[in-house]
Amino acid sequence: MNLPTLILTGLLTGFGFAAEKTDLEGRVDYLATELRKAIDPKRWTITHDSKSIRIESTFELEIRHRVSPTLSAAPPDKTKYRIDLRFAPHLSKEEFLRISRERVERAAISAYGAQTKEAYTDSLRFLQEHPLPRYTVLDRVGKAYSVYFTSTDSVTLSLGPVGLYAEARGVEGIVDSQLWPDTP
Repeated sequence: MNLPTLILTGLLTGFGFAAEKTDLEGRVDYLATELRKAIDPKRWTITHDSKSIRIESTFELEIRHRVSPTLSAAPPDKTKYRIDLRFAPHLSKEEFLRISRERVERAAISAYGAQTKEAYTDSLRFLQEHPLPRYTVLDRVGKAYSVYFTSTDSVTLSLGPVGLYAEARGVEGIVDSQLWPDTP
């Protein structure tokens, strides 16, 4: 290797002194930057690391429980709205379908037909430990990653006031617009 080629190679690789970001880290950085451009920084904070992005409101919402009249009668708790995006190796179509079928069965057991407390608990544990990705993104070299989406929203809760909840759901829409164009 001649000296000009050696110097150019050294410049491109940083002479091995600085660790270069992986392709996934670069993709996560890019998405976090794009989300920061699209979301009001006075109302939302965005933090990220190499495999996840967290978006959190600066304001609080009231939590109103739907499942229990006793809990609904209590003064509402307050919480910040949070969206977590976790990037993981791509889930194959076969694995996605297998987990999806199992989740449907476990959801039915936990909602309608658990014969024992243990069966109910096992079903809930499975649902928590085996989420399905909401998005697929590609890194700079075309490698696919699954992105798991979780938020403060829940079917057992009602969040308010309505205007703040609508803003939070609007931020979810911004996340969707940034990530769904990548989904093959």
